[in-house]
Amino acid sequence: MPGIHKHKSDPRIVHWKKPDTTLAESRAWVETRLASPKCWNFVVHFLPPEYKDQDPHPSWLVPSEEDRKSVLGLCGVHSAPEIGYAFHPSVWGKGIATEAIRGLIQAYWEAFPIGHPVLEGDEKTYLMALTDIWNRSSERVLEKNGFEFWKEQEKEDMRDDNKRMTILHVWRLWKPGHPVAE
Repeated sequence: MPGIHKHKSDPRIVHWKKPDTTLAESRAWVETRLASPKCWNFVVHFLPPEYKDQDPHPSWLVPSEEDRKSVLGLCGVHSAPEIGYAFHPSVWGKGIATEAIRGLIQAYWEAFPIGHPVLEGDEKTYLMALTDIWNRSSERVLEKNGFEFWKEQEKEDMRDDNKRMTILHVWRLWKPGHPVAE
């Protein structure tokens, strides 16, 4: 939990909302995500060098105490079909987010080949993501993974208590084999 809190309390990383100020806030965020049927989230760490050329193993999903302190990023489906991600500035521009999102997309469609079970209709056939209109780096991560700009959306700005609205870009990626994706 300290690694997640360190990540969620850094305003450079969590720029779309107020950063967490206490460990309890970060813990509550994790507990909310774990309890939601629409969430499917991951903490991103570097793979230890000794595992570099080996096939993935479920035991790797349980990070060591050292890894828990060195979170590179968070990514996942935080409200299906919407994905989200946030990475530490030390790995920005190094392809880590692009690789993590690529893995997330593949794992998502392997786990939910006919779409996430809580979704209905067209929502079962795509993933989507939101970006601030000024965050070109995040948009590039999505483009490199096949997402296409879909539309603009007005949403409440969660960075302050003034209930201002902000414009976000909405991106969509169709499920592999979907007629629109072809």
